[in-house]
Amino acid sequence: MSIYGDAHISIPALQRWAHSLKLDQINQIETAQAIFQVDDTLKKALTAQIEGFTQMVDGLKAGDDWRSCTGILSPLFQHAFIRKKYNAIRIADYYECFIIPSNSQTFKKILKGYTHKSTGCINIIDTDHKLVASIGQFSDLIWSVFHDFFVKDDGDGSVEYVYHNHDDVLSLQLFNVEALTEKEIKIRVNEILLNVSSELGMDFKLFSLNPQLLYEGDDACYTLQFKESNFEEIPALYLLNAISTDDARLSYLSYYHVMEYFFIRAQNMLFLNEFSSLDMTCINHNELRKVLQNYKSNNNERSMLKQVLSNAVDIPGLRGWVRTTPQYSASKILSHSDLTMDDSKIINHISNKIYALRCSIAHAKGDSDEAIIIPIANDSEIAHELPLIKHIAFDVISYWSRK
Repeated sequence: MSIYGDAHISIPALQRWAHSLKLDQINQIETAQAIFQVDDTLKKALTAQIEGFTQMVDGLKAGDDWRSCTGILSPLFQHAFIRKKYNAIRIADYYECFIIPSNSQTFKKILKGYTHKSTGCINIIDTDHKLVASIGQFSDLIWSVFHDFFVKDDGDGSVEYVYHNHDDVLSLQLFNVEALTEKEIKIRVNEILLNVSSELGMDFKLFSLNPQLLYEGDDACYTLQFKESNFEEIPALYLLNAISTDDARLSYLSYYHVMEYFFIRAQNMLFLNEFSSLDMTCINHNELRKVLQNYKSNNNERSMLKQVLSNAVDIPGLRGWVRTTPQYSASKILSHSDLTMDDSKIINHISNKIYALRCSIAHAKGDSDEAIIIPIANDSEIAHELPLIKHIAFDVISYWSRK
């Protein structure tokens, strides 16, 4: 079913969709390789395509294959009206998004073979045995819309596949969703993936195409002089896990674990430093009590994080790194405008921000006023902060591994 899923678009729904097409709110069209401004010339061409397509679908009747009308649709039309960001399409009462198996067990349950694979499918039906959705090989329609994300054409007749394992990419197709909002469609996608996981033991995740893979890249050879880091083994494993995972949330938490590993050590060092300043030949119990109270009052996660960072982070080096990395002007942890603060205020600032973001990721208390970083919806926000938190984590493990 999946490869032909788009053939089952309702003709009346398609006619209503065609008549709803408007250019009023479209000022630019983004493709895989360029952004086109919708000037008068392009607007005229797209208007002609809308009118021609509408006339053709108005002439369709029950049982006709609407795909005979697609020849008039240019890639820019598809990107403007059918494509939804980097992983989905929507047209009339039909929705389709890219997914991939989350694990090898699911992979082998739906993909057979090695170099040349054959793809199975999962058909989801309602109580009346009508098709609600299908998982399997993606349709020709979504391939047509996202073709320039998969294939690099240099214009000299040579064609290269950007994703060498593109036949591992599958899709989830939804039918009869004309009345659903975008939010309701996202909820249905999640519900279907959860149903498939709980009922069939097959796990899938959404797959987004990355336009950066279209860049030719660099095959330069690099030379690096090896030096022993002497990093402690356990925090080093967390650091490697943060670097190697594709999941922004897990990566952030692993970087945080590098800092968390040294909490007790930082707290102990604070106590020892204060205790060593006391004159033990004649004990002043009031001063000793103050040291013990300070130790107790700093026995919380936020204070321990601040203590770890205040010793480890090279503030001048961090300032220089942020200033030479322009994309971090929009960082929620440390923006360019924050760099004017003195060193102690920067430590306090980044400690609070790192801790708040960590809690928003790690905790999800419903029915409360606490901020929640929602999976998928806020992943790009987390990913934006990863290079900064990575820089700080390296400072932390470098300093505290020697203590």
